[in-house]
Amino acid sequence: MQVQSVNVGLPRPVVWGGRAFTTAIFKAPTTGPVAIEHDNLAGDEQ
Repeated sequence: MQVQSVNVGLPRPVVWGGRAFTTAIFKAPTTGPVAIEHDNLAGDEQ
């Protein structure tokens, strides 16, 4: 097994179905090493 990518992202506002809310579903691959924090990866939130 091999890691293909590490994806991180921050919450952002979206409008879907006429409703506004915040989601962190949108993640993007990193370009280098990522620090592992206490309960997350650096640059990532849920």
